[in-house]
Amino acid sequence: MKVKCQIKDFAKDVSQGRVSCLFDVLNNIAIDSSITNKNKSEDNDLIAYDERTLALQHLCDCTLDDLTIMDRGYPSFELFAAVHNNTNILCRLRRNIFSKAKSLFNAHSERKDVILEINAPKYLKEELRENNIPTKMKIRFVQVILDNGTVEVLATNVLSNDKLKTSDFKELYALRWGNRNIFRPY
Repeated sequence: MKVKCQIKDFAKDVSQGRVSCLFDVLNNIAIDSSITNKNKSEDNDLIAYDERTLALQHLCDCTLDDLTIMDRGYPSFELFAAVHNNTNILCRLRRNIFSKAKSLFNAHSERKDVILEINAPKYLKEELRENNIPTKMKIRFVQVILDNGTVEVLATNVLSNDKLKTSDFKELYALRWGNRNIFRPY
């Protein structure tokens, strides 16, 4: 939508909706999708629907047999806490999201696959306790070096190397981008 004010130079395009989809990359089908208003109204206050909120709604359709692959806008303590016993997720990290895993962004890091305990942000702890959700949890961080030399760090709640080996993560994350070299772990 084009939004204008009296000053012509201040016109801009503004998104008025948000689309989100949980997509099965192995079977090439949508599992769940939504088209929402960009904003929701709560007591006459407009609050934006963000990607994480919509992702949590989709994750209700997932089980512990699933692995949901997400881009770097999604990971947070809240996301991992919300799905801790329900499904498996794999997310690419931004450099500033989990400080304990920052060293993995160095291509020469000695550790390539590490399990670290992360803590809930202070503002969230009381709400998590009230809902019997842990305020500390273990998350696995894996360094992946792309073919072009770019270092990516992935975070997952799949802690077992027996379920997912360090070497599996590069191919798994490539599925997020439609790479059809199908990964079959079993």
